[in-house]
Amino acid sequence: MTTSRPGGDGVDVWLVDDPDSASQVLRTIVGSALGRPADAVVIDREPCRRCGGPHGRPVVRDGDGLHVSLSRTSGLALVALRRGLPVGVDVERRRPVPELAAVALSRDETGDDPLRSWVHKEALVKSTGDGLTRDPASFSLHPGPGPGTRTAAGFAETTVELRLGHPDGADVVAVVAGIGLTADAVVVHLPSTVTS
Repeated sequence: MTTSRPGGDGVDVWLVDDPDSASQVLRTIVGSALGRPADAVVIDREPCRRCGGPHGRPVVRDGDGLHVSLSRTSGLALVALRRGLPVGVDVERRRPVPELAAVALSRDETGDDPLRSWVHKEALVKSTGDGLTRDPASFSLHPGPGPGTRTAAGFAETTVELRLGHPDGADVVAVVAGIGLTADAVVVHLPSTVTS
């Protein structure tokens, strides 16, 4: 298992069928990228920007410039890896969440799909390292530079909505975010490409 590119111009995203194994899959992927066994990979957490606790974004100890992100939802997970630049990923199953509009949408986004906006925004703030210390309703998404992409004023990052070639693909919203991303710069690896 290898990543597609040596530099930060792209992102590799792995779809994991078993969310309970996502942390082990992350270590396996990072180990492969670094040429070390998965059990020698240590994933730490940055301090939370709000309280300083150890639950900020994941960081690879001695990671040689690798940035990672992980998201879980019912029955699946996404793991993202990028060299040289931060990355954020989020995935959610499609379902009605009536109260989500109030917390996900800014005043300018009242007609938008709340779940889709939430997933784009969560991936974006994971990429910046702010996480949900940044209120998703405090900023608006706008169409980005290419199909399936979005941007927000004040952010250097672009979000890319993933089209998953998987039986669950139509039932989920999956997004990756990072500086300079385009849909062409993202490679999605399906479950058969991961062995832990």
